Amino acid sequence: MADKPEPLSGLTDIYRFLRRNEKPIYVIMPTPFNLLGLDQWVGGLEYVNYFDIFDGRHPRVFIPTQTKAQDFRSMEDVGNYLVAHPEFRDRIKSQPPGMAIFVQFDEETEELCKEVGLEIALPSNDLRNRLDSKIETTRLGNEAGVPSAPNIMGEANTYGELSKLADRAGLGQDLVVQTPYGDSGRTTFFIKSQDDWDKVSSKIIGQQLKIMKRLNHLPGTIEGCATRHGTLVGPVMTDITGFEEITPYKGGWCGNDISPTILPDDVPEKVRDMARKFGDRLYQEGYKGVFCIDFLLDTDTNEVYLGELNPRVSGASPPTNLITSTYGGCPLFLFHLLEFMDVDYEIDLEEV
Repeated sequence: MADKPEPLSGLTDIYRFLRRNEKPIYVIMPTPFNLLGLDQWVGGLEYVNYFDIFDGRHPRVFIPTQTKAQDFRSMEDVGNYLVAHPEFRDRIKSQPPGMAIFVQFDEETEELCKEVGLEIALPSNDLRNRLDSKIETTRLGNEAGVPSAPNIMGEANTYGELSKLADRAGLGQDLVVQTPYGDSGRTTFFIKSQDDWDKVSSKIIGQQLKIMKRLNHLPGTIEGCATRHGTLVGPVMTDITGFEEITPYKGGWCGNDISPTILPDDVPEKVRDMARKFGDRLYQEGYKGVFCIDFLLDTDTNEVYLGELNPRVSGASPPTNLITSTYGGCPLFLFHLLEFMDVDYEIDLEEV
């Protein structure tokens, strides 16, 4: 039985280990966008994409031959098409056992990867689905000491039932109502009258709801990485939402902004502390690696509240990795890889 290797010591050892890595790591996504530039840090990493945004000029991009137009309905569909493609499967067979990274995947993806001996370097689909519920996120946040905006949970099949729940929690009548799953732009409803209820009731009835007091707020995002040594966090960002030119639906997320002058002085540290606590609680739940949480800043009080969890590589990953590379010495995602490669290291997380 081989002795377990000595832990890597500090960032220099981590850099050296990952640059010399020969284990295939396939980033399987429509484009390299979410982890663009990671190949400069990690040996053996290759982008497997549907769209060739480099017109064949990137040495680490593999584009399987497209024989006909595909009717993709989701990010999962794209990943499953790529993993099932005969050219990619032949490529896998010609190399040592490797790892795969996706933005979104499902049970079919897990089965396809198992068939060809690919390890998915992300928490399981079942765990991610459970944690993705806004109801479950709220529960875990409460346990971690990371509160959501004033709220109550329950079901409502009429506007009267909704109002009674809100009255019980002292939320008033100007409400924000969320259903458990889906992008916030499609699952968040603003209700303060019977007419508002009537417009959206078909999307609400029969579901467990998170009912919140409506706040004057500024939304934002932070990415973290839950590891065996604790949770590292990236830069605090504000959200860009609802711009018709760059999102297909009203209220949809369409980017992030980063500036040291947007948020009041003490708010970024509150957000970072919130992300650390929440990441540590996720690790106890069996989740490891990158995640991002949305937060709400109450602009009347400067209180910071937990919004929702994205248990995945996300749209916040590109700016996070760019900024942590530039100002922190290395992309945050390197620590995700170390977790899934089961490589231990000794490092001062506070210093990083």
